Amino acid sequence: MHFDRLSAILHQLRLDLREQNARHKERRALRVLGQAAALTGSPDDYNVLELVTGVRQGHHSVDALSRETTASLEADRADYIASAAWMRPVVVLRGLCTRAVLRHRIMLERRALGTPEEAIGAAAANQPLAFARHPDQVKSVVDARAELRRLLEERKRLLEPFGGSALPNWFPHLHRESTVLGRALWLQFKPNVLPRGSALAGLAVGWWLANTYTDS
Repeated sequence: MHFDRLSAILHQLRLDLREQNARHKERRALRVLGQAAALTGSPDDYNVLELVTGVRQGHHSVDALSRETTASLEADRADYIASAAWMRPVVVLRGLCTRAVLRHRIMLERRALGTPEEAIGAAAANQPLAFARHPDQVKSVVDARAELRRLLEERKRLLEPFGGSALPNWFPHLHRESTVLGRALWLQFKPNVLPRGSALAGLAVGWWLANTYTDS
């Protein structure tokens, strides 16, 4: 009996990981479908006008920031050629910092698009218009949901003799507490383990200026 429970516990933990991956796969497929649906056709095709409008504005912002990144690189190349040798490291550092900020803003914009794109994908997934316009994206959603449904059915069959879970009653509480503790410790130590990029950039500039003007 103990061996059966131990085997079920190990199987449940494996299923938990597979279920987590399957849910992530479903969300990713919904996001891809939602992005495709939002950027093509009429904004109100799927009765989520406000979400589609926000996603389109977000992608316009990403495109504008990408153009700024390209323009920054082109400006650096021109300034590097036109500058004196002792000023060129400043041009390079300026460009690196500028593009780091722009890429960070692009990352934030794309991250903010995740939830509305998933919502649009969920709204469009079962509509005939989406099947007609985006068959590959819809198929990815259908396949991801089928995989998730199969895992949930397997989990139910496995754990039904154990009342839905083979894990000890204290295990979920321990998992939650350890997650909260780990997050709190990371937030506490993060500023010390990972110095701020701006501080590192300031140190680099100070070091370079001191060495340059001391040598001259």
